[in-house]
Amino acid sequence: MKALSQVDWKSPNTYVFFGVQVIGVAWLLSLIWRGVAGSLSVENLLLSLFMVFFRYKIGMWFITVWRHRYFAHRSFRLRFEWMENVSAFISSADAQRGVCQWAAEHVWHHRYSDEPEDHHSCKQRGIPWCHWLWVVKEGSDRVVDWSLIPLLGRNMFLRWIENRQWIGIISGGGIFSLVGGLLSIGGYTSFIWNFIFSLCAYFFATTILWHGTFLINSAMHLIGTQRYSTGDESRNSLICAILTLGEGWHNNHHNAYPSLKCVREGRNTRVDRSQLYWQGETTFERCFDWSGISIWILIKLGIFKSL
Repeated sequence: MKALSQVDWKSPNTYVFFGVQVIGVAWLLSLIWRGVAGSLSVENLLLSLFMVFFRYKIGMWFITVWRHRYFAHRSFRLRFEWMENVSAFISSADAQRGVCQWAAEHVWHHRYSDEPEDHHSCKQRGIPWCHWLWVVKEGSDRVVDWSLIPLLGRNMFLRWIENRQWIGIISGGGIFSLVGGLLSIGGYTSFIWNFIFSLCAYFFATTILWHGTFLINSAMHLIGTQRYSTGDESRNSLICAILTLGEGWHNNHHNAYPSLKCVREGRNTRVDRSQLYWQGETTFERCFDWSGISIWILIKLGIFKSL
């Protein structure tokens, strides 16, 4: 497969990326097996699933609100400057590279959406590549292009944490596993075994968080409806909006942040800048744009500011 030939097989991160997913799926299978066999109580089963669900939702919120709508698009402002650093550190626990690399990659995607220059386009490179293999690609485009995100480049803490993502990753996994171990979610008498069980659960939660995010790159350029003619394959999908706290209104989003081609051809529709943190446009869509709802609430509380 051509896509596999472009994977950076020399990097340890590639094997960590695949290893986490293998362990995560193995944990899920063991959970199902123990549940069926009756060696895991219903209480422990539900508690395990709740912790995975909680980790997924919190992680997705930091990806959609912070990585995407704040760091990549600056669709709202902060009342307190320290929040930028704290959110960047917490976001590093999502193990999706640094917020600056993530933001720069996303800005580039919008600039050349579904064009040959797009690093993760199903149209140009196929589904396996655009969904997940591009994350472990090789080449100079993995280096942060600070010219795409000049405001982030001025923050010295963001530059510092960019190459130290392991701090947030280890902290997030450690706290999750410690809580799981103390709650004995694995049903073992030994704290160590419950800790290991919880760590594997964290790997599974990270796996579904990764693929939930990757759905926007793949499914949202393949399946759904197009309200706007944006010159690319971006779509709107209620199902993806539910899974990703509102990111499924992707065609709306690409109209608000058009590609260079879209602008040149005059395809994009003017939008209200003060409403850019929303991806849903109709009342119905906004009911399922939970990231937008949370930003709206925080603006009303005076913690965030609209543009």
